[in-house]
Amino acid sequence: SLPDLSAAKRKFADSLNEFKFRCIGDAETDDEICIAKSLQEFATVLRNLEDERMRMIENASEVLITPLEKFRKEQIGAAK
Repeated sequence: SLPDLSAAKRKFADSLNEFKFRCIGDAETDDEICIAKSLQEFATVLRNLEDERMRMIENASEVLITPLEKFRKEQIGAAK
């Protein structure tokens, strides 16, 4: 489930980054340009947030879960 959520967030960020207005004529208005840039910036923030979330999850496993499992096996298992 976690990889699926991560993939969906990244796909959404890609969609925001590639967003294009359908214009009548060849030129975009200043507002359309500003909105497109804002969506691209938001897409960058979403990607960075997802990257950091994945790093945090990986780090939690190394720093917290692995030592707890080792403690359980060595200390609690030995007491039984």
